[in-house]
Parts: sequence; C-alpha cells; structure tokens
Amino acid sequence: MWGRIVAVSRYLVSTILVHTYHTPQSRDQAVVWIGAFAVSTMHFLRRETSIPCDELAVFLSPDEIQKLQSSLHPPLYASDQIRAALKDSLNVTADTPVSLASAWSQQLYHMEASIDKLIEDVGGMERIRSTPVPIAYVSHLRTFLLAYLLSLPYLWESVWGWATIPAVTLSAYALLGIEGASDECGVPFDKTRTNHLAMDSFCLLLLANIQQFVQQAADRELLLKQSEMGVGTVQSKEKLAEGENSKGGMHGQVGR
Repeated sequence: MWGRIVAVSRYLVSTILVHTYHTPQSRDQAVVWIGAFAVSTMHFLRRETSIPCDELAVFLSPDEIQKLQSSLHPPLYASDQIRAALKDSLNVTADTPVSLASAWSQQLYHMEASIDKLIEDVGGMERIRSTPVPIAYVSHLRTFLLAYLLSLPYLWESVWGWATIPAVTLSAYALLGIEGASDECGVPFDKTRTNHLAMDSFCLLLLANIQQFVQQAADRELLLKQSEMGVGTVQSKEKLAEGENSKGGMHGQVGR
C-alpha cells in the first residue's frame, strides 16, 4: 500500500505541475500538501500524535503545521487541503471558455480519483494496524510449540544420546523463529520493532521525487519564457529593420 501511495503521489504531482501552471499559488499549495500527506500518514500509522516541525518546515508554515497536528486525522486533513487547492486552481466560472472548462473538469475528475486512492490506501493500512494476530492463534501455537520442544529430549535421547542437545537446540531455534516472524508481521508500523516498515525511507524518496518534478517544471517555464523573449526580440528587430527601410525609401524620394 505504501508503494501505491508513492506511485499515486508521483502521478498527482506531475499532473498538477503540468496542468495548473496558470495558478502558481494554488498549484504550489497542492504540491506541498501531497508531501505533508505522506509524512503525516507515517506518523499517524505509528500512533504518534505530534509531528516534528523540522520534517514539515521546509514546505509548510508554522500555522499550517499546527493545524495539521491538531486535527483528529492528519492524513485526511492533508487530503482535504489538496482538494481545496485543486478546486481553486481548476475552478470553472461563467466566464471560463467552454473548451477550457471541459478540459479543467476532466483534469479535476482524474486528480480527485487519485486523492481517493490515497485515502483508500491509508484506510487499508489502518485496518492492518488495528487487526492484531488473534490471541487464540497465538496461545495455541505457543502452547503446542512448548509442549513439542519439551518432549523432544525424551523422544530422541535413547537414539542420539548427547547429540540430542544440539538437535533440540536447532529445532527450537527454527520453530521459535517462525513463531517470532509471524508476530513481527502483525506489527509492521511500530518503529520500536526490528522488522518495521522503513516508512522514513518511503517519505524521503517521495519528497526527493517531488523536488525533481518541481525542478523540471521550473526548467520548462524558464525555457518557455526564454523562447518568448527570443521571439519578441526577433519581431522587434524586424520592425526596426522595416522602419529603417521605410526611412531610406523616403530619403531616396526626397533626393530625387
């Protein structure tokens, strides 16, 4: 599910930067709240009520961080901010041309669908976090393993003699290791456990991807402005040359 959050966030950021360049402020708000969504999801799944400000200070103001932390469900708050920013950016009014209004409506529809996927993935991980391994399964498995391992020396001693000790030790290590692995799988989000999901790495990867998309969008805008300036310069030179030619023609007529 974390993999889909990263993939959908990448798609969403790329789409926003390409299709909402006409409203820079709303566009930037939508992008930064996608990053905040990932970070807040990580802390929410870990049951951490406070989010370190230094993790969000790069792209959120102190007031925005405070509102995010004080919300009952930070990922839902962040997703709501993404929706609001996209609505402002692709808002269709009576003055909007029909062709542009149709395009904006389609883009907003697909972006809303991506936000819905993000929320679904958070809900799926909430169910995993809230569904521990059944106590009946745990107690039955551990009781059976204990009884089985305690009986092994009595069963093998007459056959293997002193070799029974390493044989039982290896058997216990293998079987108890399987039981321990099943217990670890039931708690994937707790960072105090050895085998927890590396959600910090997931968030860092996504933030690096967002930074890359923003840099690429800035490069495209710079190239576009340079090309427009180049066209304007060429047109100015052409007009200047036409003016000089007309002046030269007038001087020639006067000389005659």
